[in-house]
Amino acid sequence: MSVGIVGSGRIAQAMGRLLRERGAEVVVAGRDPARTAEAARFIGGCRVAGVDAIAGQSERLLIAVADDTLARVAALLARGAKPGTIALHTCGVHGASVLEPLTEVGVHCGALHPMATVPSPTAGLRILTGASYGFTGGERARAWATEILESLQGRMYDIPESARALYHAAAALACNSIPGLLDAASTMLAASAGTSKAEALKLLEPLVRASLDNTFELGPEAALTGPVRRGDPATLRLHLQAISTQSPAIGDLYRAIGVWQAELARRAGLDEEKVKLMEEAFRNE
Repeated sequence: MSVGIVGSGRIAQAMGRLLRERGAEVVVAGRDPARTAEAARFIGGCRVAGVDAIAGQSERLLIAVADDTLARVAALLARGAKPGTIALHTCGVHGASVLEPLTEVGVHCGALHPMATVPSPTAGLRILTGASYGFTGGERARAWATEILESLQGRMYDIPESARALYHAAAALACNSIPGLLDAASTMLAASAGTSKAEALKLLEPLVRASLDNTFELGPEAALTGPVRRGDPATLRLHLQAISTQSPAIGDLYRAIGVWQAELARRAGLDEEKVKLMEEAFRNE
């Protein structure tokens, strides 16, 4: 089976190599010639084609490009695509409808998004194997997606077209909030303890890892600790006053997550009056 990999980034390289190692004949196409050549070397044993030509050379298309370029790339591929081809894209926020130009020329389309963070192509070989994937699309696209995930020991979850943005926002919030939160926390800790941010981050690591482990093992309600779980608005006000001298932006972040933590404490059984006092502290300080 010939698979055209459209894109030259981390996901494209990792998925291309995984598919090639599982018997697919891989062709790769990208916008930048140097990056495309680099992707071909990583995938190994594959040819390079132009984006305008790859659809005519492939029985299957895996489109791994940025979300905001996907519609334009689909229109370009549609010029040479053959009816009966199957195309999957790996973007999270879009479903199958973004590939409408391909659908109009008889291509069976779908979206297969890995719920994973891939820092490098090499790491992607490990991370994408056994990962969870959100799928949206028709039956022919589903059949190929199922075939891919069976070979990768992955898990497929059906996401309705109308729910793709919410699905992707959930993944982005869970994954991308962690670097932002830890950068803010290490900024405050470095300022208070007189250390570098790198050292502050290391000091936070055991605390954060324990909290993550507790959250996944026990659930968010049971894992929540600290002044919010205790219902201690006086401590929260002291926090907010201290943060205001450091960074108003971090103060906004603390308030936003705090309001949701108060709701979490409510679900964990905290007295309603205490919850309301904390919500008031977060909204009024």
